[in-house]
Amino acid sequence: MKTLLSGLFLLSFALSRGQDVPPTSIPLEKTRTSLLSKDSSSIIYEKSVTNFRLFLNYSAKQNFKLKLGDHPIDLPSGEKTSADLKFEHLPNSPALIHLATSNDPTVQRIDIPNTLVSDSNVSFKPLTGKNFPMDRAFTLMARFKTTFPDGTLAAVTSPGNKWERGGKTLFLKGGQLTYDVGWEGAVSGGQKINDGKEHIAVVTGTDKGGISLYLDGNLIQKSKSLTSKDKVGHVFKIGSTARDFGGDFRDGSIDQVLFWKRSLPQKDIRLMAEKKTNQLNTPDFHWKKTSSSPSGPKPDLLTKVPHPGFSTTISIAKTPGLTIHEAWLQPLEVSDHKSIISVWDDNSFKRGQKIYQQLCVTCHGTIEKEGSIPIALKFHEGKFKNGKDPYRMWQTISKGYNMMMPMPQFSTRQKYDVIHYIREEFLAKHNKDELTKIDDSYLNALPKGISGIEEKESKKTPPPYDMMDFGNYLFWTYQIEPGPLNDRVNIAQKGLAIRLDDGLGGISKGNSWAIYDHDTMRLAAIYTGDKFVDWRGIAFDGSHGTHTSITGNRILLTKDRPGWAHPKTGSWDPIRVKGKDGRLFGPLPKDWVSFKGLQITESGPLLSYKVGKVDVKEKILKRSQGAFQRIIWAGPGDGSIKIRLAKHGGPSPDPELTVEDGALCHEIKLTNKTVGVSYWIESDGKVTIEPVSGDPVLRESVVKKSPVAVTTEIERGDESGPFAVDVLTVPNRNINPHSSWMRTSGFDFYPDGKRAAVCTWMGDVWIVDGIDQLEGTLTWKRICSGLFQPLGLKIVNEKIHVTCRDQLARLHDINGDEMIDIIECLNNDHQVTEHFHEFAMGLQTDDKGNFYYAKSARHAKDSLVPHHGTLLRISPDGSKTDILATGFRAANGVCLNPDGTFIVTDQEGHWNPKNRINWVNGDGPAEFFGNVYGYSPVTDTSDTAMSNPLCWITNAFDRSPSELLWVPKNAKWGSLNGQLLNLSYGYGKIFVVPHETIGKQRQGGMCELPLEKFPTGIMRGRFHPKDGQLYGCGMFAWAGTQSQAGGFYRIRKTKQPANLPTKIEATKSGVTLTLSDPIDSTSVKPENFTIKAWDLKRTRGYGSKHYNERELKVTAAKFSGNKLNLAIAGLQPTWGMSIEMRLTDSKGEKLKRLIHNSIFELEK
Repeated sequence: MKTLLSGLFLLSFALSRGQDVPPTSIPLEKTRTSLLSKDSSSIIYEKSVTNFRLFLNYSAKQNFKLKLGDHPIDLPSGEKTSADLKFEHLPNSPALIHLATSNDPTVQRIDIPNTLVSDSNVSFKPLTGKNFPMDRAFTLMARFKTTFPDGTLAAVTSPGNKWERGGKTLFLKGGQLTYDVGWEGAVSGGQKINDGKEHIAVVTGTDKGGISLYLDGNLIQKSKSLTSKDKVGHVFKIGSTARDFGGDFRDGSIDQVLFWKRSLPQKDIRLMAEKKTNQLNTPDFHWKKTSSSPSGPKPDLLTKVPHPGFSTTISIAKTPGLTIHEAWLQPLEVSDHKSIISVWDDNSFKRGQKIYQQLCVTCHGTIEKEGSIPIALKFHEGKFKNGKDPYRMWQTISKGYNMMMPMPQFSTRQKYDVIHYIREEFLAKHNKDELTKIDDSYLNALPKGISGIEEKESKKTPPPYDMMDFGNYLFWTYQIEPGPLNDRVNIAQKGLAIRLDDGLGGISKGNSWAIYDHDTMRLAAIYTGDKFVDWRGIAFDGSHGTHTSITGNRILLTKDRPGWAHPKTGSWDPIRVKGKDGRLFGPLPKDWVSFKGLQITESGPLLSYKVGKVDVKEKILKRSQGAFQRIIWAGPGDGSIKIRLAKHGGPSPDPELTVEDGALCHEIKLTNKTVGVSYWIESDGKVTIEPVSGDPVLRESVVKKSPVAVTTEIERGDESGPFAVDVLTVPNRNINPHSSWMRTSGFDFYPDGKRAAVCTWMGDVWIVDGIDQLEGTLTWKRICSGLFQPLGLKIVNEKIHVTCRDQLARLHDINGDEMIDIIECLNNDHQVTEHFHEFAMGLQTDDKGNFYYAKSARHAKDSLVPHHGTLLRISPDGSKTDILATGFRAANGVCLNPDGTFIVTDQEGHWNPKNRINWVNGDGPAEFFGNVYGYSPVTDTSDTAMSNPLCWITNAFDRSPSELLWVPKNAKWGSLNGQLLNLSYGYGKIFVVPHETIGKQRQGGMCELPLEKFPTGIMRGRFHPKDGQLYGCGMFAWAGTQSQAGGFYRIRKTKQPANLPTKIEATKSGVTLTLSDPIDSTSVKPENFTIKAWDLKRTRGYGSKHYNERELKVTAAKFSGNKLNLAIAGLQPTWGMSIEMRLTDSKGEKLKRLIHNSIFELEK
């Protein structure tokens, strides 16, 4: 959280109001130290310096020598000659000089011999036979002396300078010898040893994890168990642990390090203290301080400089005929500043824009919108107070200023990228008085870089889910307690997490949470901690085969049992769907409990549900001193209802509580008015009861808060081809105020045609206004968040309905502020398991008001519940769910056909040799489409037991088909009106689907629209009711080639011909294609067609290769009207077929089209 907040202050270069503070930056001229003296024919600079630039301008009648320490450098004679030199002497490297002169501008590299000096900071990568195991028996010895109280002797740690689990280090901490195992603990002891005297430090470990720490032969500390498993990739370091732990060794020397892969006895350790190591068994590793040091005394290691290094001196002896006009030193930086600024271009501008919009905009804002900190500098109109030239701006980012923290996470180039963006976007356009000139003189004065240091770009941005504000609640699947997936596992499959503490940032930035499960209406857990969840699962970290678990301190838990006793029988035995693995799934019967929804109120979310016929409202709050208050309002009604409160762990702390079904329970007496009860839950899990007065409808007011508007621009598409694609720019997470991960997954239009509602897979619903424009500004507003992986949206009677993984939700704004106040659960019959792959996809309605969506199966695993791999229908009132077809793997959406049938796609996998388009009658569970791992009454694995697809789609053609839709007959798509389209998630394409019907078999193929690939997959499409054009949205989440997070598009048909097949008919004599537009009939020749066919094998294995691939000969070709007739010798039914056409269109342009199709029946 600190990292995020500090990032929000990025580029607070100067404050426009408030008290002035001393500058943290200096002008370029003050970075230089003059070496001129009264004697212009010599230089004597006695101060020790390192890692510097030396610039000389002189006139010399003869060559002369510059001495760096004892090393002479020859400089040439000449009038007004310049010499530009860099001196580098880094630890563990020889001294190095780069020299260029005006006589010879070529940079010379000069290695100074015998200058390799070690500061004892060296590392060794484990190799076969040379490794450093410290999670079993070992002995590590270091001989050293130092006057500094902190620093590492030796460590096994990350090569990347970050302290990680699995790391081990022997180091000085506060002058004491210490051995630390990352996140497991440490041992330390003995007297202070930063006394400048030589000491011997030894640590030994046993195979059982025991540790002994010795100083100068004496045992000073022990631990019976202090270990962790070594981490693959860690290295052995001498003199350094990590940048954020242990510290580098300094102010002394490490003279010897020994390592044994066994634990030596104390007598051997005494020999070490007596410097009798030659009497010990040969160590597995022996290191001594390098002897290849410079002749004479070792140079000083200068540490109080920007970049530590070994020192040298500078001198030029008095030389006749030499006049030095200019001489100065300048410290070197990590990177060469001139080489970065001099190549500023559009790419650096865009990189800087990305960083600015991700972080800086929050405080500094834009021209249109003020930032969140009123005193932060407005770059388009303010005055800089800490320097305004690029180098001083760079110092501000590096050192901080006033409220701004330093930003070490960014590289030199990244900082200058942001500076470039600010100069061009704000100063050059709006604030020219603050724009400084950059010329050769300025560039040549900038600091040079150290060649021996490779500066790495900061790529460490938090993952999108960590930056996103989900709101203060999130519907999701949560594992409540650790454990295997058996009949005792505790998972809230339809979990609802609610943040209980106050603060910004949404649910992930809290420290106290409650989780409900609306399958059973139990309060599953109350827990606290510094981490909301483990962020596992395909929607978060992208992992397959995982699901999300809660972390932290679990204060209250209930088992996966009903939250309320049956209102009529009093039973706690659940009536739910029993999965094939014996576990229970899906909701309790509606006459037991039924979840009705969530209302957003001023004091937090208010749950609404029924227990039998009794209305119940519930809220949970965090109170002072770590207590939690669960408030129930029930009734009016007759009799009583009984609630489960917590696991029973001993005697009841309150006389009104009873123990039933292994839990603390309470009976609520109903009256003819609403009854309120408060349950106080202490941090130790203790529960007490208090009455509550008032009706929640009167007490709990909805939040009155308008959504924040974000604007983007429509990017009008190129209209030179048959289709123009307008980008309806999505407010990606770097510019929207919630940092929402905009993986757009569904949309629909409002009746006015100007607005659309768009959902994202991460749980948001947005309204976008202005879509009726050809170009211009769009206004986006997030009106709802926290839904469970929405993958379909439909507006019915101006109410937004969303297909979520756990429910069909209907959204209500009851106070007219545009924000959603109530998430109504219209239906939660969904049978949810924790499996990552069982998406709920698409949402369509028919004329009767029924809702339709498809439910995926469990990838490579057998199904557990009847909903796995099905097409589902929900009644208009949400009271009933019907299974219309089975045998799907991952049906990505639903298409309703004019005749009342359906089309769903499916993906290659087990029992699916390739992707497929399925025409579905909707006859019920017995209508089976081939995936035996789906839940179906059909168990026959033969091909004849399944319904054939319309076509099998080979991977190269479309990797992952999504939803189909019909072009309305009154659309603006000309000759393509009335045609069937298929969208591609896998490749970001759109296809036309020419087809035919022979008997009961529908068959056909696909042909790609002549469009560039979209940057996202395309999943959902709808034709606009007024402009008659196609709109589409899509995302990247699981396997696909188009990796942009999300996108929203308008695909307009132009007047140019599309030249696409609109119908395909197969007979024994060949194939007839109906084309959308005229072509040049003279190009219709047999040799301009290539037709191939292949077979597929459907097995329990994943997919199928092509078998018996063969080429079919076109014996004749004819074009008449809009029909293209191809005579094909020996044509037979085939699961796989391709038709490649190389023709000429009506304008004489070359035309190439490729169709992939299947033939199951041949018309006689």
